[in-house]
Amino acid sequence: VPTIEITGFQEKFQSIYLRSYRLNFVQDGQAREFDLTLRHSSVATLLFHKDRQKFLMVRQFRPAIFVSRILKMEENKGKTVFDVDWKKYDREIGYTRELCAGLIDKDIPLIDIAREEIEEECGYNVRNEQIRWISSFVVDSGHPQHLFFAEIDESHKAHEGGGNNHEGEFIEQVWLSEEEARAHLTSSDPRSPPGLLYALEWWFSRDPKKESSTPLPFSIPCSSPSFPLESIRFTPNPPSSTISPVRMLFNINGVSRSWDMAPCADSAAVFIYNRDEQRLVLNRRFRPAVFIGRSRYQPENKGVAVESIDYSKYPQEWGYSLELCGGRRRDEETAASCALRSASSRCGYLLEESRLRHLTKTILGISQGGDKQDIYYTECGNGEKIEGWKEPRDFALVSLSREDAESLLSSQLAPSPPCILFALKWFLNHRK
Repeated sequence: VPTIEITGFQEKFQSIYLRSYRLNFVQDGQAREFDLTLRHSSVATLLFHKDRQKFLMVRQFRPAIFVSRILKMEENKGKTVFDVDWKKYDREIGYTRELCAGLIDKDIPLIDIAREEIEEECGYNVRNEQIRWISSFVVDSGHPQHLFFAEIDESHKAHEGGGNNHEGEFIEQVWLSEEEARAHLTSSDPRSPPGLLYALEWWFSRDPKKESSTPLPFSIPCSSPSFPLESIRFTPNPPSSTISPVRMLFNINGVSRSWDMAPCADSAAVFIYNRDEQRLVLNRRFRPAVFIGRSRYQPENKGVAVESIDYSKYPQEWGYSLELCGGRRRDEETAASCALRSASSRCGYLLEESRLRHLTKTILGISQGGDKQDIYYTECGNGEKIEGWKEPRDFALVSLSREDAESLLSSQLAPSPPCILFALKWFLNHRK
């Protein structure tokens, strides 16, 4: 286990990994404003060792997790990063269990990036044709993420892996049997991102005979209108009440490093199944960052500054994401209370806490936000609908059948974050 010493924090810095902007635009005749951060896309790979019959995952220290969890402790409420005595906290707070993954920061095919990360982090040298695509999806900051799977054996072993130690990257390998992986899935706090949970649900339900070799586009079924963004304007590094970037300076085994982050509030969400209608209840949410992010990652925009892209030529539907009914937790609010409040205000259902089933607590902001989300599941009927409820601005109610859910999971690029993919896969696997 590496030795980690925190040496300080910075508030003013230029970052290639975390760039904040204020987005101004006109939509449906109204001037609007959002703050957003631009990040890199990424790839991740679920690895299964055929000889050992175990999954190979990685464990590493995540500064954003460490800082975010400690700032949210009761003793540190109201404090800034400069006020906390970081020396007294166990570094284990910042460790996570993840898939082998990496940023898309090279102009090479995605599968090549995945292969390089497998070799660097885990020490196994696999061929491109041994890596198969599972899913691609869009997170709320707009950057696509791509999930792969590969089987390995000892003939692929090249070295011990562990990342680039000379640059302060210390990655531990974690081996899990199928039984241990199932236990990880059902843990109340697995300390993992949702992509890993979704990948495991995919593994335990996969049927090669039913898997489509040609994924198709998926359109969110919704009757509410979508309005284009016009007169788009960007202001870099604005003062913001929602985004507060900070840089952590630290030494890991004597190697000086820095990590850019923007700690976020935790959230909670509820996955609703209406028994009377036999439909899943979700939100279509307007996400300007998703529209900007998807446009940025088109091949013709490589190397183009964000403010120089012609956004008018891209579909306005790219600005909408299909999500669980959820929201950020308020001060002193429990995760369950947040989920119930979100169900009431954003989905129009008055639910009972006693009927919420806690599925998991997952790490959303593993690199920069450090935030976690509690995900609940409940079944209800039309009697729980709130009479006279109206859809709030930027939210629309969407209902999916099981067939719709399967289509979304097998689509080319799911217009949804990985939390909903995990929840949908869990539902299809366990609620027959």
